[in-house]
Amino acid sequence: MDASNQGEICLLPQLANKHKLKLYRCCLEEFRQLGYWDQYVQQVQDEMHRLQALAEE
Repeated sequence: MDASNQGEICLLPQLANKHKLKLYRCCLEEFRQLGYWDQYVQQVQDEMHRLQALAEE
C-alpha cells in the first residue's frame, strides 16, 4: 500500500460517521412525523451526539 492510499483509508471512519449522522437525522425526522418519541429516539440522538463529538476531535 502506498502513502496516498493510507491517507484515504484514514478518512474512511470519518466518512462512515458522516453518513451515519445523515441517516440518523433522516430517521429522527421520520420518527417526528410519525409521532414517535420514546427511548429509541433518545438512543438515536445519543448516538448522533457521540458521532458529532468524534468528528470534532
